[in-house]
Amino acid sequence: MPDKPASIMPVHEPVIEDHGMWADHDMACPVCHRKHAVLNMNQGVFGPCERCESYGWEIRQKVDRLRHAEPLIAVVAIAAILALVNFMIVAFRSGD
Repeated sequence: MPDKPASIMPVHEPVIEDHGMWADHDMACPVCHRKHAVLNMNQGVFGPCERCESYGWEIRQKVDRLRHAEPLIAVVAIAAILALVNFMIVAFRSGD
């Protein structure tokens, strides 16, 4: 029994030959599929070819919106803890 259904296209595993400052690869441009993609060797990411980049195509990183909410959640949690401690101090003093 096959691992994957026949309707799923196989994922291309690019062949990269590193030559120090430059590299050869067989990855097509993800936009036009006609020219070679541009390999960013610092990040290891394939981008659009130079022609598609001149038309404004670029690779964008997905923004995790919850990551930006973490500082706000921390401030709210600290405020809730301080309010609870204040309530406990007032309740303890009124019990005297």
